[in-house]
Amino acid sequence: MRVNFIQLLHDYNIPYQTNGHKHCRPGWANMPCPFCTGNPGLHLGLNIKYSYWYCWRCGYKKADAVIAKLLNISIKQARDIIKKYTTSILLDEVITKEEEDKEPFKLPTDLHPLTLEHSPYHYKYLVKRNFDPNKLVKEWGLQAAGPTSMLNELKFSNRIFIPIYWNGELVSYQGRSINPKNEIRYLFCPKSMEIINPKDILYGNPEYWSDIGICVEGVTDVWRLGPCAFATFGVNYSRKQLKLMTMLFKKIYVLYDDDKAGLEAGEKLVSELNMYGLEAERVHIGGGDPADLSQREADELVKSLLKN
Repeated sequence: MRVNFIQLLHDYNIPYQTNGHKHCRPGWANMPCPFCTGNPGLHLGLNIKYSYWYCWRCGYKKADAVIAKLLNISIKQARDIIKKYTTSILLDEVITKEEEDKEPFKLPTDLHPLTLEHSPYHYKYLVKRNFDPNKLVKEWGLQAAGPTSMLNELKFSNRIFIPIYWNGELVSYQGRSINPKNEIRYLFCPKSMEIINPKDILYGNPEYWSDIGICVEGVTDVWRLGPCAFATFGVNYSRKQLKLMTMLFKKIYVLYDDDKAGLEAGEKLVSELNMYGLEAERVHIGGGDPADLSQREADELVKSLLKN
């Protein structure tokens, strides 16, 4: 008898990876270990074929203890859940259709350094929005997609190339148009090429995160508030992102935009985080977008939030 833990992980929205990370090995599903927190990486592994758990740092783990820890429930409740996923089928490998259709990860063509000399229009766009382009390039690795930039048949031209990292690895990216008339402001790397879907992770720099998290909508909000903030790539946060928040933080301030969508989603997120036992609070910034704050206003706001 085996346990279909992969289906269990899917059903309970527990993020995991089977490839694309240094800790992943063939036949294993990996995730952050809840037993040795504070050590970044995907150290906890599930052997898919034989249904056992092992952390590369702290050793063998009993299945009921793992599920109890991941779902924040009792051992008895974990055992009852595991029973529902017991099967006589040997799980040699679980491959979803999405994984079968994967294409090699690649970048758009015609990328240039985002400097005043090499890409003046991109540079001036950021300056016009009261950002320091040199600082953003240094902190977030931005580049400029030139006028002929393409990604297969997708036009990526005249956009700011924004890399998306997770656990120190480039897993996806998006492009922000510098043309105000362009109706499609953001383009993401096609799902078939992504190493990890951005809606399965959080945008930011985990090295700067503490027990207190500052949650915003998009990447420009993070740029304004600084690396202590993180973004959910829009107000439609995913269950995997919600789970990550509960694992990474003890308290979260939600600074979604003060428009109708942001207000509704922000209240919903605070409510759900509270249900998970996390302290969460909605912060309003006077009817606007965090990215539109002056840098001084943003710095003062962050300082006040992290003091509480």
